[in-house]
Amino acid sequence: MGIWIVVCVLLSMHLSRLLDGLHEEFLFFLLKSFGFFILGYFYSFLLQYRKRTRTREFGLNTEALWKTTRNVLVVWGCLNIIQVIYSGGVPLLWYILGTGKGYFDFGIHGINGLMNAVLYVMCINVYLLYRTTKNKKYRYVFLILCCWPILLVTRQVIIVLLLELFFLFIAMHRISAKVVVKTFMGLLFAIYLFGVAGDFRTGGDAFKQLAQPDGDWVDEVPSGFLWVYMYMSTPVANIQNIFETILPSEGLQHSTSMLLPSPIRALIYPSGLDDNNSVSGLITEAFNVSTFLNEFYLDYGEVYVYIALFLIGLATKWIYNKVKYDLSYSSLLNYVILSQILLLSIFYNHFLYLPVVFQFVVVWFFSRKTTCR
Repeated sequence: MGIWIVVCVLLSMHLSRLLDGLHEEFLFFLLKSFGFFILGYFYSFLLQYRKRTRTREFGLNTEALWKTTRNVLVVWGCLNIIQVIYSGGVPLLWYILGTGKGYFDFGIHGINGLMNAVLYVMCINVYLLYRTTKNKKYRYVFLILCCWPILLVTRQVIIVLLLELFFLFIAMHRISAKVVVKTFMGLLFAIYLFGVAGDFRTGGDAFKQLAQPDGDWVDEVPSGFLWVYMYMSTPVANIQNIFETILPSEGLQHSTSMLLPSPIRALIYPSGLDDNNSVSGLITEAFNVSTFLNEFYLDYGEVYVYIALFLIGLATKWIYNKVKYDLSYSSLLNYVILSQILLLSIFYNHFLYLPVVFQFVVVWFFSRKTTCR
């Protein structure tokens, strides 16, 4: 919820003429929604109140985990080789050659997203193996795996992987003031680089014309702050506009479509989603995300949002208690995955995105095969 408070404050500052700020009716809707999240969180607390026996010993069966990871890696590698042959190359090569093809032209529909979910878990496994054994072999395997999203030129996969590794690091290390300062300085540097990369790709002046900054503040700070402000504020502005202008469809197509592999989704929704979708509710098509509330609201409106937030709150507390009082391989990785989903909830609905939630299935598979505790 902390990240949502930050975003709402940023939007209320009205630093762009493109954005209206928070409206009273929408703000009340947000307060009710997160009230249901807190209610679910508290209800989960009551359910687990008598089960808070601390068993924090973390035993990792390194031999079994590596054997299973290695076998999965072989299958994963073979499937990706097939995808490369099927696609005729990789996106990075396409960008260098200027073919006009990109990430969405890569891979076999219905397979590539699941392979990304497997990649996330394998990277975490290898990191855990390296941290436990200090064997340099695992470090090299980890670096090789991290190169794959670069070859795909997919920002979303890179962001998800980095965040999950960050939350894993936080969970496995004691946080000190020094770490907090370093993290803050790293964040500022990342914002600066984000602005440099954005200006290089799009053009700083062109972005200013699109963002319509209100005031001279933008000329006094690095361009990255404008980029970050717009990217963090517009999703909430978009969902506010959707809330005020679009009626729910009274169906489940929005919240179920991204949970299905592409071929199955095409069979169930052969003509795509109906016209009553989030595209017509965007502030501008240049900023096309609308937070994790989007799909829930477009299907059954406010009631569906409240039910979803209650269940998310319940699951959040349940997983947090598992990692706090019964630390195991599965509880740790589930906590890492959920933390990433919650942080990115200001942009996407990863609760309903198959390449992300399939990680929970992959974690269950590894935990059963390796009997990690």
